[in-house]
Amino acid sequence: AHSGGGGGGAVSPLDDCKHCTGGVQTCCDKTTCCGSGTNAMCCGVGTQCCNGTVCCTADESCCGDPGKDGGICCVRENTFCCPRDAVHPSRCCPRWSTCCTGGRYGCCPLPGAPAHG
Repeated sequence: AHSGGGGGGAVSPLDDCKHCTGGVQTCCDKTTCCGSGTNAMCCGVGTQCCNGTVCCTADESCCGDPGKDGGICCVRENTFCCPRDAVHPSRCCPRWSTCCTGGRYGCCPLPGAPAHG
């Protein structure tokens, strides 16, 4: 599974969905099934599946990267999702920046924003 990047840490899968009943909708322990096939996992109570690859907590938002990496979790308070562009995959950028094709990791400082290290 994708471990999340730039932002928050991903929640560890709780159970393997292939041991569950009820198809891909419900896991053995009543958590939510995320993904399909051999990479399927169960997201715990209070988490959400992000593009079938990672479970995000309530204080994170899903930053999807369909067709490539699946998804990452961005910490809502400090980061936001920048979608895939010609140079960078989807990524979490700090709230004091903007999405761009240059800059460090595709995140450029906003004009007049304080310097953050």
